[in-house]
Amino acid sequence: MNKITVLILLSLALVGCNDSDDELSPKDRIAGLEVTGELPTLDRSDDIAGPDINNNGIRDDIEKYIEITYQEPKQRTAAMQTAKAIQMGMVVDIADKDAIRRAHVAIGEAINCTFIHFTDFGGATRNNPSIMFDEIEAMTKNTKKRLLTSLAVDKASDGMVISLPDGACDE
Repeated sequence: MNKITVLILLSLALVGCNDSDDELSPKDRIAGLEVTGELPTLDRSDDIAGPDINNNGIRDDIEKYIEITYQEPKQRTAAMQTAKAIQMGMVVDIADKDAIRRAHVAIGEAINCTFIHFTDFGGATRNNPSIMFDEIEAMTKNTKKRLLTSLAVDKASDGMVISLPDGACDE
């Protein structure tokens, strides 16, 4: 019995050992994946809005990702509308309830558009509307400051009743 216990403990100790001196930190691994293109290179500035050189309401890094990822024009339009609506919700004045309501309506319209043009419901592909939406949302809220801002907007929205809009795509 003692031999088995010692063998198990020795095995666990060896599993925990790592004689690799080139172990990368998570930050370095992410940077490496961005360089290879496996992950999009995202803005991590302290600015909530991030860069938007063409002033279309979509952060430039996210716009570039959408242009590369979604080749079908209607899906690209829906993804751009989603990115713009989520961004609108990020920069809204939380003291202005009407502005918050407009941002939520824009997000509702983007969701409607997404479900029209992304048809792989329940699938694990980029054609799944939920995957696209979650991906764009995660990229938009990619820093602690942006995530906390989003939570502040959610808190300011608490108790609001917003109907799902009839409108869909901006086209």
